[in-house]
Amino acid sequence: VTLTAIDDTLVEPGLPERVTIGIATVEGGPTELNIQQKSINILDNDAPPGVTLSADSSEMEESGGLVNLTANVDSPSEERIVVTLSRSGGTASGLDYELSATQIIIEPGSTSGSAVLSSREDDIHELNEDVVISISGITPSTVEESGEQSVAVTIIDDDDAPTVLLEAVGASVSERGGSTLIKATLSSPSATDTFVFLAAGLEGTAVLGLDYRLVSTKIRIRKGKLTGSLRLRAIND
Repeated sequence: VTLTAIDDTLVEPGLPERVTIGIATVEGGPTELNIQQKSINILDNDAPPGVTLSADSSEMEESGGLVNLTANVDSPSEERIVVTLSRSGGTASGLDYELSATQIIIEPGSTSGSAVLSSREDDIHELNEDVVISISGITPSTVEESGEQSVAVTIIDDDDAPTVLLEAVGASVSERGGSTLIKATLSSPSATDTFVFLAAGLEGTAVLGLDYRLVSTKIRIRKGKLTGSLRLRAIND
């Protein structure tokens, strides 16, 4: 009789698979001499599977954005494959997005698994930001990453640019040592510093440098804040 191996596409790690053939019964007179058994090793010929990472979109909205991340193997394995993900770059912080899982599981015999990248809503006006997710580890060791695998996803900001309100804390000041705050207020915070440039003397009879002075003609509102101010001081004459 001939024993023939059956080829498959499964990667079967560890020791070679073994089949042992023995005599079950003998008919016709002769008897089995002791216990007759023969073992044959079946050597796996399948290359270790390679893992790739993909995203079903390269961008998502800040409000309710979802992107599916999929880890694929080019051939199934008899073992459970765990693909670990991590952030490897981009301008977005951990406050701007979240991963449904930091590990993608590919079950035995399967060729893919997935996780979901979702955006987090805020009320800050900012430039579009991006996040890069990469494979940082794979188990078992018999499975390899197909080169360096990563995906980049852009988060599209949906917040309108804030408006600026300018006001003086006091409507009048004494000529002798009087001062007041000129305050600029944003309608919503911004992700970058905002500079409000002032134009003095548009109306009225007071003259800058003769009747009053300003510390600066520029008000700075720091990122994430709503207000900034500078002081106007009267000049005694």
